[in-house]
Amino acid sequence: MVVCNPAAHPPKEEAVSAPFVLQGKRLAFLSNNKPNVDFLFDRLADLVLTRFRPASIVRAAKASSAHPAPEDLLNELAERAEIVINGVGD
Repeated sequence: MVVCNPAAHPPKEEAVSAPFVLQGKRLAFLSNNKPNVDFLFDRLADLVLTRFRPASIVRAAKASSAHPAPEDLLNELAERAEIVINGVGD
């Protein structure tokens, strides 16, 4: 897996490669509330549940795609999930 950072400045810490494991992990989907993102997350959740058997899947949504997620929402997701997938629809 290759992780790309679109930021203009390089990260302060080097990323460490590790095996990617979803089985038994708490997973979250964060929607930007654009059209079709729910369809994408429905399909992805079906795939993940059948192939990787996560412990749980939580879904959350930002109020708008034009604004960042509120800090309290991000903190809640950090407590409820080990992996967060941010989805963009359209």
